[in-house]
Amino acid sequence: MPLLSGSFHVGTSCHDIQSTQGATKSGIYLIHPPNLVQGPWKVFCDLESEGGGWTVFQVRDDVEPHENFMRGWEDYKVGFGDFDREFWLGNILLWSLTNVDNETNYELHIELEDWSGNKRFARYRGFRVGSERDAYRLYHANVYFGNAGDSLYSHNGLPFSTFDVDNDNRDGDFVERSCSRLYKGAWWYGNCHDANLNGWYLGGPHRSFADGVNWYTWTGYNYSLKRTVMKFRPQSSGPIPVGFDTFIIANRRRRMDDPFSEEKATPAGETGRLDVPEMMSSRNTLTRLDAGEL
Repeated sequence: MPLLSGSFHVGTSCHDIQSTQGATKSGIYLIHPPNLVQGPWKVFCDLESEGGGWTVFQVRDDVEPHENFMRGWEDYKVGFGDFDREFWLGNILLWSLTNVDNETNYELHIELEDWSGNKRFARYRGFRVGSERDAYRLYHANVYFGNAGDSLYSHNGLPFSTFDVDNDNRDGDFVERSCSRLYKGAWWYGNCHDANLNGWYLGGPHRSFADGVNWYTWTGYNYSLKRTVMKFRPQSSGPIPVGFDTFIIANRRRRMDDPFSEEKATPAGETGRLDVPEMMSSRNTLTRLDAGEL
């Protein structure tokens, strides 16, 4: 997929490119968040759905060959995959883009599709991802609306884990104590999950337990979804749009015995402009500019 930067300057985000430069077509643009030293970076912007402004950070789909999502911490940190197929944008950029300042809140939108063509969605307000010092922890405001069920409620406030960096709170032996190794993915695991969108791509119903592309509140632990898309943008100030097939669950409190319930949000821009030389390495084949692309 070619860059759409020929007529557009480097922006600070997908929303910025749309709002200040008038971009209207979804595709790959160049952004340089102000809290990162290095840049610019390639990102996929959805500028056509529901007013646009979305930065897409995850896609799973029925494409061959499938991308391997059972990866380690460093791969999830810088991102991997192919914008034309399946990808994870990278936790550095997720932190950077959701912590530009203290005034902007973000909304997370998750699109899900099963193998019969049925589609559902889940949306969360107050979305952000912590820094690496905070283990790229997931935060949202516990304001959900959609028709897929709220499978991210139990993950709010949890750190990110991969098979080689175990930040979950599960006990057991080497395999059993790691949600990532047990359920074949990388995610904001606790003990262990209600959502596993980076799990194995198992193509519908599966006998193995909870190790597919699962969204428990819609299709349970033994059904691996066909397509998922995760994206975010600055949160609108208007009312939540609720249709006949959507509902809202707002401001539920976490249990007091939850070990992460008192975790404080990472201050936005805690290190000023973060130096990210790992983003310039050959490991980063997704967002790093190739020679001649500028």
